Amino acid sequence: MDDLTILEQESFKILKQLEYCCDSAKLRNLEVRQEIIKHKQNHYEDDVGALNLALLKQKKFLVIPYSEIDFSVLKKHKDIHDVANFLQENGVPFHLSLDFIFDDPTRLEVSENPDDIYSELGIINGESIEEIKTSIQKLIKKLSPVKITEKQKMTQPISINIGEINQLELLEDKEERKKITVYINIQYGNPKSYNRRKSWGKMYELAKEQETSYNKGFFDYFNSNKTNPLYSKEGFKVTKILKQENGTIVPNIKIDLITQGKVTRRLKSA
Repeated sequence: MDDLTILEQESFKILKQLEYCCDSAKLRNLEVRQEIIKHKQNHYEDDVGALNLALLKQKKFLVIPYSEIDFSVLKKHKDIHDVANFLQENGVPFHLSLDFIFDDPTRLEVSENPDDIYSELGIINGESIEEIKTSIQKLIKKLSPVKITEKQKMTQPISINIGEINQLELLEDKEERKKITVYINIQYGNPKSYNRRKSWGKMYELAKEQETSYNKGFFDYFNSNKTNPLYSKEGFKVTKILKQENGTIVPNIKIDLITQGKVTRRLKSA
């Protein structure tokens, strides 16, 4: 981040928040926006002409609520104007609401409850959520620091000869689907899928109950069998994943179930 200008740093932090907005937002149609623009034109008259023409050329847009953005990442609230211009110049069609554009920006600095002043920060034009999110992610990638972040560690494909397995998390599945989703060593962005039958079904039982009945084939398959895809395909060193205890098999590393909600939260917080 040290190599970025202050504007680029602020834009990067706002972009990350806009990316998260895409996950829960809904695309709105042009008709709604037209009514808003007509109302604003009555108040601001000719000053909004050029901006409105640009907005009206787009058929769909994503509304960004004011309450969804953390302005503490900016040195001053009014910096959002420069950020908006920077995003537009770099491929993200983000437009501030007309209230923001023509209001006194210092009103945000002195207000104890800015949410009472504005409900809508702005909009991002696009034909689909995917299109909008892609434009955001492209600019995030352009501005991202070179060093590998914790999230990148979670999402990068596993390389060959990367050491032993120290943690297995199996996605909770109450419907007992044919495939079991497995996250290895907190790589939440790089899930693996294995057939439930035979060994992985028993592994799911172990993750859930933290013990399972002793079975030599199962024990050896995970502890010493080089043809196990964890070793032959994913590239990990053969690891003593399991151990015997009082006539049962128990985890020798961390082996747990994890919900989809937890996976999503951990990816977002990284």
